[in-house]
Amino acid sequence: MNLSDIIPARWRYGIYATLVVSGVGLGAIQAWCTAAGIDVPTWHAPALAVLGYLSAAVGLVAAANVNPDGLTPDEAALIRDIRKVEGRDDQG
Repeated sequence: MNLSDIIPARWRYGIYATLVVSGVGLGAIQAWCTAAGIDVPTWHAPALAVLGYLSAAVGLVAAANVNPDGLTPDEAALIRDIRKVEGRDDQG
């Protein structure tokens, strides 16, 4: 079982989209405040810190969905099943 099995694809999509929108929004606020010559809101720095922390977790979920062999998840599962039937649980 991996993170792809634990977190459904629809949820992952929502998580990725929320992270992107949050990052763009916080970046736009910082750019606007800097260009306008005004102070960045006090909540901005903690929000960026939380975004950075959550990005690591989201990156882990995304990495769990990368298949270095270039196979779809179904193809990779089929190959694992065939190897189990053949008595070869190794990756070779």
